[in-house]
Amino acid sequence: MRLTFKSLMDIFVFGGQIMAFGAAAIVATFALLIDAPISRPFLLVTYLSVSSIYLFDRHLDAKSTACGANCSLLADHRLIYLVLFFFALALFVLFRSGSLYLSLAGLVLFGSGLAYKIVFKKLTRRIIGFKDFFVTASYLALLVLYVRYINHPFNLAVFFALTIVFCRRFLSEVFCDLKDIDDDRAGGIRTLAVVWPRRRLVVFLAAANVLSVVPIILGVLLDYFPLAALGLVAVAICFLAYIRRLPDLNNSQLTFYSHVFADGEYLLWPVLLFAARMLG
Repeated sequence: MRLTFKSLMDIFVFGGQIMAFGAAAIVATFALLIDAPISRPFLLVTYLSVSSIYLFDRHLDAKSTACGANCSLLADHRLIYLVLFFFALALFVLFRSGSLYLSLAGLVLFGSGLAYKIVFKKLTRRIIGFKDFFVTASYLALLVLYVRYINHPFNLAVFFALTIVFCRRFLSEVFCDLKDIDDDRAGGIRTLAVVWPRRRLVVFLAAANVLSVVPIILGVLLDYFPLAALGLVAVAICFLAYIRRLPDLNNSQLTFYSHVFADGEYLLWPVLLFAARMLG
Protein backbone atom coordinates (compact mmCIF):
# COMPACT_ATOMS: atom_id res chain seq x y z
CA MET A 1 0.00 0.00 0.00
CA ARG A 2 1.28 3.42 -0.93
CA LEU A 3 2.31 5.54 2.02
CA THR A 4 1.05 9.11 1.81
CA PHE A 5 1.06 11.94 4.31
CA LYS A 6 -2.68 11.43 4.88
CA SER A 7 -2.32 7.68 5.41
CA LEU A 8 0.53 8.22 7.86
CA MET A 9 -1.55 10.79 9.74
CA ASP A 10 -4.44 8.30 9.83
CA ILE A 11 -2.24 5.60 11.35
CA PHE A 12 -0.84 8.16 13.80
CA VAL A 13 -4.31 9.25 14.94
CA PHE A 14 -6.31 6.03 14.62
CA GLY A 15 -3.45 3.62 15.31
CA GLY A 16 -3.06 4.70 18.92
CA GLN A 17 0.15 6.69 18.48
CA ILE A 18 -1.29 9.72 20.27
CA MET A 19 -2.17 7.52 23.24
CA ALA A 20 1.27 5.86 23.14
CA PHE A 21 3.06 9.21 23.33
CA GLY A 22 0.44 10.26 25.89
CA ALA A 23 1.28 7.27 28.08
CA ALA A 24 4.94 8.34 28.12
CA ALA A 25 3.78 11.88 28.94
CA ILE A 26 1.78 10.51 31.89
CA VAL A 27 4.91 8.86 33.29
CA ALA A 28 6.97 12.04 32.76
CA THR A 29 4.32 14.21 34.45
CA PHE A 30 4.03 11.73 37.33
CA ALA A 31 7.79 11.99 37.86
CA LEU A 32 7.64 15.79 37.83
CA LEU A 33 4.78 15.84 40.33
CA ILE A 34 6.57 13.63 42.86
CA ASP A 35 9.90 15.42 42.29
CA ALA A 36 11.59 12.31 40.90
CA PRO A 37 13.99 11.83 37.97
CA ILE A 38 12.55 11.11 34.52
CA SER A 39 13.89 7.83 33.12
CA ARG A 40 14.19 7.90 29.34
CA PRO A 41 14.44 4.07 29.02
CA PHE A 42 11.20 3.76 31.02
CA LEU A 43 9.49 6.33 28.78
CA LEU A 44 10.62 4.42 25.70
CA VAL A 45 9.36 1.10 27.06
CA THR A 46 6.05 2.74 27.90
CA TYR A 47 5.68 4.18 24.41
CA LEU A 48 6.66 0.97 22.62
CA SER A 49 4.40 -1.23 24.75
CA VAL A 50 1.30 0.97 24.43
CA SER A 51 1.93 1.61 20.74
CA SER A 52 2.26 -2.11 20.01
CA ILE A 53 -0.93 -3.16 21.75
CA TYR A 54 -2.99 -0.25 20.42
CA LEU A 55 -1.69 -0.72 16.88
CA PHE A 56 -2.45 -4.45 16.98
CA ASP A 57 -5.89 -3.82 18.46
CA ARG A 58 -6.72 -1.18 15.83
CA HIS A 59 -5.47 -3.57 13.13
CA LEU A 60 -7.99 -6.18 14.28
CA ASP A 61 -10.75 -3.58 14.24
CA ALA A 62 -9.67 -1.82 11.04
CA LYS A 63 -12.74 -2.89 9.10
CA SER A 64 -15.22 -2.06 11.86
CA THR A 65 -17.33 1.07 12.06
CA ALA A 66 -14.91 2.44 14.69
CA CYS A 67 -12.28 3.01 12.01
CA GLY A 68 -13.95 3.07 8.65
CA ALA A 69 -12.12 4.43 5.63
CA ASN A 70 -9.89 6.66 7.77
CA CYS A 71 -7.62 3.82 8.83
CA SER A 72 -7.47 1.52 5.80
CA LEU A 73 -3.70 1.49 6.21
CA LEU A 74 -4.18 -0.39 9.48
CA ALA A 75 -5.74 -3.28 7.54
CA ASP A 76 -2.43 -3.89 5.72
CA HIS A 77 -1.17 -6.85 7.75
CA ARG A 78 2.30 -6.76 6.16
CA LEU A 79 2.96 -3.22 7.34
CA ILE A 80 1.43 -3.76 10.78
CA TYR A 81 3.37 -6.96 11.47
CA LEU A 82 6.60 -5.33 10.29
CA VAL A 83 6.07 -2.40 12.66
CA LEU A 84 5.16 -4.75 15.52
CA PHE A 85 8.28 -6.84 14.84
CA PHE A 86 10.55 -3.81 15.22
CA PHE A 87 8.64 -2.72 18.33
CA ALA A 88 9.11 -6.19 19.84
CA LEU A 89 12.80 -6.20 18.90
CA ALA A 90 13.35 -2.80 20.52
CA LEU A 91 11.53 -3.94 23.67
CA PHE A 92 13.66 -7.09 23.81
CA VAL A 93 16.87 -5.06 23.61
CA LEU A 94 15.64 -2.74 26.37
CA PHE A 95 14.64 -5.68 28.55
CA ARG A 96 18.05 -7.29 28.13
CA SER A 97 19.83 -4.11 29.18
CA GLY A 98 17.34 -2.94 31.80
CA SER A 99 16.19 -3.92 35.25
CA LEU A 100 13.43 -6.25 36.41
CA TYR A 101 10.99 -3.35 36.89
CA LEU A 102 11.70 -2.05 33.38
CA SER A 103 10.86 -5.48 31.98
CA LEU A 104 7.74 -5.76 34.11
CA ALA A 105 6.55 -2.36 32.87
CA GLY A 106 6.47 -3.57 29.29
CA LEU A 107 4.83 -6.84 30.27
CA VAL A 108 2.16 -5.07 32.32
CA LEU A 109 1.10 -2.79 29.49
CA PHE A 110 1.35 -5.22 26.59
CA GLY A 111 0.23 -8.21 28.65
CA SER A 112 -2.80 -6.46 30.10
CA GLY A 113 -3.91 -5.46 26.59
CA LEU A 114 -3.70 -9.04 25.36
CA ALA A 115 -5.24 -10.39 28.56
CA TYR A 116 -8.24 -8.11 28.14
CA LYS A 117 -8.80 -9.28 24.57
CA ILE A 118 -8.35 -12.98 25.36
CA VAL A 119 -9.61 -13.42 28.94
CA PHE A 120 -11.16 -10.40 30.68
CA LYS A 121 -13.38 -9.14 27.87
CA LYS A 122 -15.99 -11.68 28.98
CA LEU A 123 -16.28 -9.88 32.33
CA THR A 124 -17.37 -6.70 30.56
CA ARG A 125 -20.61 -8.49 29.72
CA ARG A 126 -21.31 -8.99 33.44
CA ILE A 127 -19.68 -6.09 35.27
CA ILE A 128 -20.70 -2.56 34.30
CA GLY A 129 -17.69 -0.37 33.59
CA PHE A 130 -15.16 -3.20 34.04
CA LYS A 131 -13.30 -2.24 30.86
CA ASP A 132 -12.74 1.32 32.08
CA PHE A 133 -11.46 0.22 35.50
CA PHE A 134 -9.24 -2.48 33.97
CA VAL A 135 -7.47 -0.12 31.54
CA THR A 136 -7.05 2.54 34.23
CA ALA A 137 -5.66 -0.04 36.68
CA SER A 138 -2.98 -1.07 34.17
CA TYR A 139 -1.67 2.52 34.12
CA LEU A 140 -1.62 2.67 37.92
CA ALA A 141 0.36 -0.59 37.97
CA LEU A 142 2.81 0.96 35.50
CA LEU A 143 3.35 3.99 37.75
CA VAL A 144 3.81 1.83 40.84
CA LEU A 145 6.51 -0.06 38.94
CA TYR A 146 8.08 3.27 38.03
CA VAL A 147 8.27 4.23 41.70
CA ARG A 148 10.05 0.95 42.39
CA TYR A 149 12.26 1.34 39.30
CA ILE A 150 13.64 4.71 40.44
CA ASN A 151 13.71 3.56 44.08
CA HIS A 152 11.43 6.39 45.22
CA PRO A 153 9.55 6.16 48.55
CA PHE A 154 5.78 5.55 48.52
CA ASN A 155 4.68 8.79 50.17
CA LEU A 156 1.58 10.98 50.03
CA ALA A 157 2.89 12.79 46.96
CA VAL A 158 2.83 9.45 45.14
CA PHE A 159 -0.69 8.77 46.44
CA PHE A 160 -2.04 12.12 45.22
CA ALA A 161 -0.30 11.74 41.85
CA LEU A 162 -1.75 8.25 41.40
CA THR A 163 -5.20 9.61 42.26
CA ILE A 164 -4.88 12.29 39.59
CA VAL A 165 -3.89 9.75 36.95
CA PHE A 166 -6.71 7.41 37.99
CA CYS A 167 -9.35 10.14 37.73
CA ARG A 168 -8.17 11.51 34.39
CA ARG A 169 -7.59 8.09 32.76
CA PHE A 170 -10.97 6.80 33.93
CA LEU A 171 -12.69 9.90 32.55
CA SER A 172 -10.95 9.45 29.22
CA GLU A 173 -11.89 5.78 28.97
CA VAL A 174 -15.56 6.48 29.69
CA PHE A 175 -15.62 9.28 27.15
CA CYS A 176 -13.90 7.20 24.46
CA ASP A 177 -16.43 4.38 24.95
CA LEU A 178 -19.04 6.63 23.34
CA LYS A 179 -17.54 6.19 19.88
CA ASP A 180 -17.80 2.38 20.25
CA ILE A 181 -21.29 2.32 21.72
CA ASP A 182 -22.95 0.51 18.78
CA ASP A 183 -20.29 -2.21 18.59
CA ASP A 184 -20.21 -2.61 22.39
CA ARG A 185 -23.99 -2.88 22.61
CA ALA A 186 -24.03 -5.48 19.84
CA GLY A 187 -21.32 -7.45 21.63
CA GLY A 188 -23.04 -7.23 25.01
CA ILE A 189 -20.23 -5.16 26.53
CA ARG A 190 -21.70 -3.16 29.40
CA THR A 191 -19.75 0.07 29.47
CA LEU A 192 -21.19 3.12 31.19
CA ALA A 193 -21.77 4.62 27.75
CA VAL A 194 -23.98 1.64 26.87
CA VAL A 195 -26.06 1.38 30.05
CA TRP A 196 -26.55 5.10 30.76
CA PRO A 197 -28.42 7.66 28.64
CA ARG A 198 -26.06 10.17 27.10
CA ARG A 199 -27.30 13.14 29.15
CA ARG A 200 -26.80 11.24 32.41
CA LEU A 201 -23.32 10.31 31.23
CA VAL A 202 -22.57 13.98 30.53
CA VAL A 203 -23.58 14.88 34.11
CA PHE A 204 -21.38 12.07 35.48
CA LEU A 205 -18.38 13.13 33.37
CA ALA A 206 -18.78 16.78 34.37
CA ALA A 207 -18.98 15.93 38.09
CA ALA A 208 -16.07 13.49 37.95
CA ASN A 209 -14.04 16.03 35.99
CA VAL A 210 -14.50 18.63 38.74
CA LEU A 211 -13.56 16.05 41.41
CA SER A 212 -10.37 15.21 39.51
CA VAL A 213 -9.12 18.72 40.31
CA VAL A 214 -9.33 18.08 44.07
CA PRO A 215 -6.11 15.97 44.42
CA ILE A 216 -4.23 18.57 42.35
CA ILE A 217 -5.25 21.42 44.63
CA LEU A 218 -4.75 19.38 47.81
CA GLY A 219 -1.30 18.27 46.65
CA VAL A 220 -0.26 21.89 46.15
CA LEU A 221 -1.86 23.19 49.38
CA LEU A 222 -0.22 20.43 51.44
CA ASP A 223 3.12 21.15 49.73
CA TYR A 224 3.42 17.71 48.13
CA PHE A 225 3.37 19.18 44.60
CA PRO A 226 5.07 22.26 43.20
CA LEU A 227 2.89 25.30 42.60
CA ALA A 228 3.21 24.66 38.86
CA ALA A 229 1.01 21.59 39.29
CA LEU A 230 -1.98 23.96 39.27
CA GLY A 231 -1.37 24.25 35.53
CA LEU A 232 -3.00 20.81 35.19
CA VAL A 233 -6.34 22.38 36.15
CA ALA A 234 -6.40 23.70 32.57
CA VAL A 235 -7.08 20.19 31.21
CA ALA A 236 -10.19 19.93 33.38
CA ILE A 237 -11.41 23.28 32.03
CA CYS A 238 -10.83 22.08 28.44
CA PHE A 239 -12.63 18.81 29.18
CA LEU A 240 -15.68 20.69 30.44
CA ALA A 241 -15.64 22.81 27.30
CA TYR A 242 -15.94 19.89 24.89
CA ILE A 243 -18.26 17.59 26.87
CA ARG A 244 -20.82 20.40 26.76
CA ARG A 245 -21.13 19.54 23.08
CA LEU A 246 -21.38 15.80 23.78
CA PRO A 247 -25.17 15.39 23.36
CA ASP A 248 -24.97 16.83 19.82
CA LEU A 249 -21.91 14.96 18.49
CA ASN A 250 -22.31 12.26 15.84
CA ASN A 251 -20.17 9.11 15.62
CA SER A 252 -17.59 10.66 13.30
CA GLN A 253 -17.16 13.64 15.59
CA LEU A 254 -16.98 11.40 18.67
CA THR A 255 -14.19 9.38 17.05
CA PHE A 256 -12.22 12.54 16.31
CA TYR A 257 -12.77 13.98 19.80
CA SER A 258 -11.76 10.68 21.41
CA HIS A 259 -8.52 10.21 19.48
CA VAL A 260 -7.43 13.84 19.40
CA PHE A 261 -8.84 15.60 22.47
CA ALA A 262 -9.31 12.80 25.04
CA ASP A 263 -6.15 10.84 24.15
CA GLY A 264 -4.22 14.00 23.32
CA GLU A 265 -4.88 15.52 26.75
CA TYR A 266 -1.88 13.73 28.25
CA LEU A 267 0.51 15.31 25.77
CA LEU A 268 -0.39 18.65 27.35
CA TRP A 269 0.39 17.58 30.92
CA PRO A 270 4.18 18.09 30.93
CA VAL A 271 3.79 21.15 28.68
CA LEU A 272 1.37 22.75 31.18
CA LEU A 273 3.68 21.95 34.08
CA PHE A 274 6.69 23.53 32.39
CA ALA A 275 4.65 26.52 31.22
CA ALA A 276 3.23 27.13 34.71
CA ARG A 277 6.73 26.81 36.19
CA MET A 278 8.10 29.42 33.76
CA LEU A 279 5.22 31.79 34.44
CA GLY A 280 5.67 31.33 38.17
